Amino acid sequence: MTADGQRSRSETFGEAIFNRRMLICVFTGFTSGLPLYVLFQLVPGWLRVEGVGLAEIGFFALVQFPYTWKFLWSPVMDRFTLPFLWHRRGWMLVTQVALLISMGVLGFIKPDLSLWTVAYLSIAIAFFSASQDIVLDAYRRELLPDVELGLGNSVHVQAYRLSGLVPGALGFILADLFEWHTVFIIIALFMLVGDRYWAKDLFAALAARQHKDGMFVNPNDRWWERDPTLVTAYVLNAMNYAMPYLPDAKPTSRGTKGN
Repeated sequence: MTADGQRSRSETFGEAIFNRRMLICVFTGFTSGLPLYVLFQLVPGWLRVEGVGLAEIGFFALVQFPYTWKFLWSPVMDRFTLPFLWHRRGWMLVTQVALLISMGVLGFIKPDLSLWTVAYLSIAIAFFSASQDIVLDAYRRELLPDVELGLGNSVHVQAYRLSGLVPGALGFILADLFEWHTVFIIIALFMLVGDRYWAKDLFAALAARQHKDGMFVNPNDRWWERDPTLVTAYVLNAMNYAMPYLPDAKPTSRGTKGN
């Protein structure tokens, strides 16, 4: 292989890893996994602290059905475009705002008084989360060129798993400091992480009247130099394995004050 060919191959590999598209995969993967871990980590722990029996908590595994049956309404989301923010990003906005609100409201419900309300809202969160996954999967396929598709999907999955730190570790730590409704609001605000990079480009694109499926990322943006926090986030991921799935919470916890 000639020197020019080696240099071209090296440049292609570097561009495939260190570009804005990979960063978008990180943050959209994070927001894709966050609602799932809220339902499977934070909600069971919260219900247990509130005195709900293990049998009732076990039935909450049924909320995962929207993830299994999302293929039923995925053609609708692919066929129809909302009258704002273009095709993919319009659905992104709707699903992420719905998740932000529904997860934040969940902590205001008293499970010992309205367990069915918690169940219905959990199903709604699962539906919005599955719908968001539909849009993000389609958007990621359109965003990434073929040579970056495998890497982008891998980055997305790792960020998906990394999001389990927030409800699985941080949520229970905060439960010892704040009321549960405050905890759920804080956790729900992490949905804004996925909006950080595309939102500012979105408003700029609206002003410029760009094409609805046009690219809004800069592949030459050296994001890894501006975001050393990503390295810290991967280190903190190890903490997730040290946190119990269900805390051995006591009635004296500040998260249960007022019961």
